[in-house]
Amino acid sequence: MIPAFQRLHPEIRLQFKPEEPLAYDSRLEARLTTRRAGDLIFCRPFDASVRMQAKGYLLPLSEESLKNFNPQSRRAWTTDDGSTTHCMPVAYVMHGLFYNKKILRDLKLEPPSTWDQFYQLLSHVAASQSVTPLALGTADMWESTQVVFTGLGPNFWEGEKARQGLMDGTVKFTDPGFLRAWQMMAQLKPYMHPQQNRMSNGDTQLLFATGNAAVYPSGSWDIDFLRSTSFAYKKPLELGVFKPPVEHEGQACHISVHPDFGIGVNKNSPNQAAALKFIA
Repeated sequence: MIPAFQRLHPEIRLQFKPEEPLAYDSRLEARLTTRRAGDLIFCRPFDASVRMQAKGYLLPLSEESLKNFNPQSRRAWTTDDGSTTHCMPVAYVMHGLFYNKKILRDLKLEPPSTWDQFYQLLSHVAASQSVTPLALGTADMWESTQVVFTGLGPNFWEGEKARQGLMDGTVKFTDPGFLRAWQMMAQLKPYMHPQQNRMSNGDTQLLFATGNAAVYPSGSWDIDFLRSTSFAYKKPLELGVFKPPVEHEGQACHISVHPDFGIGVNKNSPNQAAALKFIA
């Protein structure tokens, strides 16, 4: 996006300054508070952006600049009454499970559709003692909450129906569906790397990308990495993907597709006109 913008506006110099993901929220808050934040701001979906809006850090975007986005696609960056959107939608992501086709083929295994089948697959891989069954670490913490719980859990609690119930108070985190999701997460531990508590997301990416793990719970954001890294050039990965398993054959499968990030304009930016050109 930035090179395309620079070609259209050579008179504006746009600098991309990424942050360490786990420190992003606290550092952004500190910079916004002291008016040292960037002119354009990456916005997390829902509550994190609502907090920035409530504190007056973000410039409301015009209807003209949002004309290509319907209310549903704007929802994660729009006030509850639907009147104001503060960030332009940029990316949605989808959860799933990547797998190494060669490893499964060599072990004569098929992608699973139910949890029983999935546990059996992981057990067979573990018994082979050839690779790590499940590329998953807990050092960064967000994988267990935002990938495993959010991505694989909805089949236990009927997806969106229960999410809405949590918000209106008719559903509790201690209801049976959620308890079964917690139990599912506990059952995965034996199939993870022995040093899983020290492994970051980057570590598990490499574990899978180098052909040393059979299954990698992740999402669409990792497709480019898995196809385009130096490891892929040296030894292309036979990449497969399967849906989150269901509890019983024939059960409807809920896929987690969620708004990932948008871009907003810093209300205190001295370069608002240039920032709005980027939004446009």
